[in-house]
Amino acid sequence: WELNRDITLEAERIGFDFVLSMMKFRGFGGATGYWDGCLESFSLTSALAIATTRIGLIPTASLLALHTAYVARTMTTLDDISRGRVALNIVTGWNKPEYAQMGLWRGDEYYYRADYANAISQYTKAIEVESDNLLAYIGRASSYYWQEEYENAIADYDEAIRLNPEEAVLYKDRAEAYAWLGNYEQTVEDYTNALKLDDSKAHYWNSRGNAYHLLKKYTLAIYDYDVAISIDLEEPNYFLNR
Repeated sequence: WELNRDITLEAERIGFDFVLSMMKFRGFGGATGYWDGCLESFSLTSALAIATTRIGLIPTASLLALHTAYVARTMTTLDDISRGRVALNIVTGWNKPEYAQMGLWRGDEYYYRADYANAISQYTKAIEVESDNLLAYIGRASSYYWQEEYENAIADYDEAIRLNPEEAVLYKDRAEAYAWLGNYEQTVEDYTNALKLDDSKAHYWNSRGNAYHLLKKYTLAIYDYDVAISIDLEEPNYFLNR
């Protein structure tokens, strides 16, 4: 709390328009514990409203975790406390492991009616019939990924890359699996390979920057964020990360 308070007071002092607090239920772990600690967004905003006088305050609400009526009531209260200085950041809740651990993830079954176990079975049969079936390896890798079987996903991405080493997205997908395992060195290597094939994707640069950040290679991280921003000036997360 003290760190967030002091940062917000300094931001207000030097003329920032607002501060935004994220809502995380699970970090990425690893040696640096990236995002492992996070205060509850609405409670933090309430306290900051009392500690400040001018700066705007933006808490975050995840659609998967909070009922809309509760959020509306909370925001009305915060608006009163802050004398009209609050806005709301609404996020969908994209990070499956973050919500699955609480039984709140509905994406696979509710939205797509996905049956990854059966998909893996079918992709495996396709590979048994044709051992170099690129699409089957990609599909099975993706299914393993969404089941959080990251090592199996990596093994299938290895085969997919062997069959098609010139496809940047395969390195990107494998990099994401390595990131969940906390292997950030390999994450950097795969994003580097992806960028050698396609350096026009801002999110590739941003993601490699995140990996460098986790490795405490901050100069390299800032460089990657700079490039991401130069490609896409409309994405606020790149500025936040930098």
